Amino acid sequence: MKFLPIVFLIGLLTCLSCEEPANNSTSESAPTANPSTDSQPKNEEASSAALTAPVAAAKEYPEKQPCKINGTTLEGNEHYVRRLGKVFSLVSDHTVYDEKLGESHRVFQVYTVDDCNMITRHALPINRSPDFPYLLQMNTFEEVNQVVCCQGFDEVFCYDLASNNMLPPMTPEYVNSRNQVDAQSGMPVALKTFDKYLISYAVDHGFTGYDLRVKKKPKSYPPIAEFSNGEKLNDLFAFKLESGLHQLYFPSFEESADDPIQLTPLLEKPMDISPRVSRSVRNNRFIVLRNKPDKTHFVIDMKNKKLIDIPADIASKNVQEVRKWVKENKG
Repeated sequence: MKFLPIVFLIGLLTCLSCEEPANNSTSESAPTANPSTDSQPKNEEASSAALTAPVAAAKEYPEKQPCKINGTTLEGNEHYVRRLGKVFSLVSDHTVYDEKLGESHRVFQVYTVDDCNMITRHALPINRSPDFPYLLQMNTFEEVNQVVCCQGFDEVFCYDLASNNMLPPMTPEYVNSRNQVDAQSGMPVALKTFDKYLISYAVDHGFTGYDLRVKKKPKSYPPIAEFSNGEKLNDLFAFKLESGLHQLYFPSFEESADDPIQLTPLLEKPMDISPRVSRSVRNNRFIVLRNKPDKTHFVIDMKNKKLIDIPADIASKNVQEVRKWVKENKG
């Protein structure tokens, strides 16, 4: 029994020695576990440093391009895009010179103004005749598609800036066959980018389109319908947007305008429609299209380029009955 106090004392000292590291550990970890003390000032300092850190300025290119272009260039077939530091040109040089007809403006070139190095060169095929030049349509360049296109009588070529390659050619297609009124029929006049599509206009042939949604495989994208009143053609396009919905357009052309091709939406807002039109009725005055969600139809007056009102009970009928009603009441 006399050893009991000694055992008790040894046990007490052992317990105190076990508790001491735990107390030390708690006191050391406490500052890092409290976000209201050390962590907050550090974040504020980091944010302040980020705000005051210098931002790399965009590279400045010369106001005027300093490069000598190889070959001869027609007016409008050379363009300097300063923000890119690149010069685009369509020229005629000795490699395409025709002994009978002379210069042939069909060589596409791109230069970088840093060193005036030619980074790409493509000799395009003859544009129906060696002396018929291609048009360099710089207004086709924008940030979405990043293409610069050359428009000819029978083909459109687009250069892809992202890959530094010329894309496969696109051939114009029309709803109805086109007649050659004279040598200028089909001559390219204008080309416009819309979303991931191109709209082109040619003498006597009117409008057609091209699809750039799959850039490696661009293709023709003709109107879904067309109407001629004997003097002019009205072409109806249905463009599928990124939302998956369609918007309809009747393009117009004003030669003297800075932007000669204008697109005005026909629908109040894009719709989920079936844009296919039977070949047999593509040149009719009235075109009937179907709204998928409610399975109703609506009618477009191709002559006056507008929608026409039809009764709700007629809109819900099949397309043949809708056409019959339109013929009896609007024809």
